[in-house]
Amino acid sequence: MGLGISVRVCTYNLAEDDFRDCSYEAILRRLRASTGHRKFDVVPAPVIADQLISFARFGNLPVRFTFGQMVFATDKLKEEGFRPRFALENLYREAIGRISATQE
Repeated sequence: MGLGISVRVCTYNLAEDDFRDCSYEAILRRLRASTGHRKFDVVPAPVIADQLISFARFGNLPVRFTFGQMVFATDKLKEEGFRPRFALENLYREAIGRISATQE
């Protein structure tokens, strides 16, 4: 016998679209500039190159956007009242600090 309680469950991708450097490319470029480490070098590639890499790895073309092409908006999160505790700027500082510490 149910209690008559209705619970709404929603799933969201956490994102910060107010931050200008939110792409993988921007993140890697900033890490490269801050650490000087070549493993963060970015080689721009057109969408078809990304799809061909997926084809070479998995034997089929992706039927969805690859991670480098995805954009996650925060409209629904904001409407629900969600506010991130830490911003991407905090992530940058922490990641760059940790990477720099391992290079010393």
